Amino acid sequence: MVTGTAILLCFLPVPDAFGQVNVEDQRLSRDSSGFGGSVNLTVEVERGNSDLTEIGLEPRLAYRAGPSIWFMLNSYTFVETGDQGVVNEGFTHLRYNYALSQTVAAEALAQFQYNREQQLKRRYLLGSGVRLRLVDRKATTLALGFIAMYEYEKLETGEIVENARNSDYIAVRIKVTNTMSLSNTVYLQPLFGNPRDIRVLDNLQASFALKKWLAVTVGIKYLYDSRPPDGVKEYDFSLKNGLMVRF
Repeated sequence: MVTGTAILLCFLPVPDAFGQVNVEDQRLSRDSSGFGGSVNLTVEVERGNSDLTEIGLEPRLAYRAGPSIWFMLNSYTFVETGDQGVVNEGFTHLRYNYALSQTVAAEALAQFQYNREQQLKRRYLLGSGVRLRLVDRKATTLALGFIAMYEYEKLETGEIVENARNSDYIAVRIKVTNTMSLSNTVYLQPLFGNPRDIRVLDNLQASFALKKWLAVTVGIKYLYDSRPPDGVKEYDFSLKNGLMVRF
């Protein structure tokens, strides 16, 4: 069975449409071989580029065999607002991890994403990198991650953008009690060759276990983009509450 979520995974770099996707708080950590997964139903309040309340569905699946871990993350949001119609956003993310040692893992990933609120019609990402697990104790986990990625995106305006970015992060997870855990991750994603073109994400999440298979999650996320598209603000803030079922 899956032994936990939110265990230190590299975050994807973000393209110019400012649509960061945090997979750090969605990783499925497995200590035994086989399949596992979870389904998370969320309610999110957004202020910034989006002033609305969203309901989302996040199914996840992981498989481990020896030093290899495959997992797929999905997120879909559909919200009807009085003046904007249906807000539609989502992503599908596939990642492969291979443990080179107890502290170092190699990664490869691919992702498809869309987000109307951020003027992103579609985005394709391919990348690879390394994750360093600096602390791995029963109550505390600390990691650094580095990934280089190619991104292709098409905006709602029809503009096509292709870039290469790196994504550096520091992530910590603390088990406060047997039923409560906290995680915080800070990501820096500068454009290769132009460090002033940068995105920053700070993500704080708390998880409260009700049962072995059921948990309540609360997350606060702040996003910053130094050079957003026209009509898109430099920042986004969101508060997300969720109910997660694990299997």
